[in-house]
Amino acid sequence: MKILAFDIGSNYSSIALHDDGNINSFSVPASPRQRPDWEYLFSKLELIPNQILNSLDGLAYANGPGSYTALRSTAVFLKAIAYAKNIPIFPISNLEALAWQAKDWMDSFPVEINVALNADQGKFYHASYKLSSQNIETVSSPKICSSEELEKIANKDKILVGEGWLLLSDKDNLLKSVQANASSVASLALHYINQGNHFDNIDVDPIYLSETTFKKLNS
Repeated sequence: MKILAFDIGSNYSSIALHDDGNINSFSVPASPRQRPDWEYLFSKLELIPNQILNSLDGLAYANGPGSYTALRSTAVFLKAIAYAKNIPIFPISNLEALAWQAKDWMDSFPVEINVALNADQGKFYHASYKLSSQNIETVSSPKICSSEELEKIANKDKILVGEGWLLLSDKDNLLKSVQANASSVASLALHYINQGNHFDNIDVDPIYLSETTFKKLNS
C-alpha cells in the first residue's frame, strides 16, 4: 500500500511516503504561520507530484491540534487532491502519532505515554495514551493546559514525549529522541487501515483547540 503523509506544524514541515513497508521521509524547520512549500517537500523525496499522486492508495496528515494556518493549509491542499484522484484521507492526531512513535523505544508493555506540544500564549497541548505492543488507546483526549498543570504531570512517574516538556525542568522520563514527523503519521494511519478502520473524506477537518474550547486538566 502506498500512503503519502504530511505533518505540518507551527515550526516544522514533514513529508513521508510509505510504499509497501518502506518509508522515506524528510523534515525541515519552518517559520510560525508560514504556509507549507509543497513543491519543495515533494522535491526532497525526489517525487514528481503528477506521477506520485496518480499511484497513491491514500493520503494521511497530522490534523492537530496545532497552528491554524498550517493545519488549514494542509487540509485544503489534501482535500483537493483526494477529490481529484478519488482517494481517501486519513486524519491522525499529531499527539497520538508521537505516542505511537514512542513504541519503538519501549522495552515492556503496556505503558502510558504523556504527550505535550507547544501551543500559543504559553499554553500546551496535552494528551495521554496507553500503548501495547500492537495497539494504542486514548487515556485522556487532547486538551490545552498551563505550564503549572504540565509540571504536575511531569512530576509523576510517567513517560513523557514531545517538545512541550522541554520548556520545563529536565526530566529523566522524557524521551527526547521522539520528535514529530510524517513517518509516524503514515505508520499510525496504516495501523488503523490494517485494523479495518474507515475514514470519510467529509470528516477530515483539523482539530483546533483554543481558549473557547479550553478544558482544565484534572488535578
